[in-house]
Amino acid sequence: MNNKLSLYNELLDIFEFKSIHDNLGNELVILKNSTSNIFEGKIIEDKTAFEALDSHFHLIDNIRRYDKQLLIDFGKKIGKLLIDRLSFSFPDKHFVVFVTITDSMIIRFHQKWENEPYYYKENLGNNEYMISFDN
Repeated sequence: MNNKLSLYNELLDIFEFKSIHDNLGNELVILKNSTSNIFEGKIIEDKTAFEALDSHFHLIDNIRRYDKQLLIDFGKKIGKLLIDRLSFSFPDKHFVVFVTITDSMIIRFHQKWENEPYYYKENLGNNEYMISFDN
């Protein structure tokens, strides 16, 4: 029971955020438990990659091929919850959320930064899935 409770608490952490600012005054949104405060006031060249790499969570690792289809519905639900929470917490910002299902299920987000492409392209390999949401 203790391991399950710990996992549930970790999962809930993806719905808590903080923001830091680079030296140009850009507000970057990351997970609250992130240790990236050390970048406060520094130059962050690729804001999209910074947020996407810092704001991700491994939901499930070592996924079996036949379980992937079952995880798509879960991914749609949790991705929708995350984009809704981001929109509520930062109503003036625009985000994209990605749920990828490969050998692991990972959820991540970043803002839609002007002149920067999304972190993911829409093409993954065979038997790999991506669900995306934006506001």
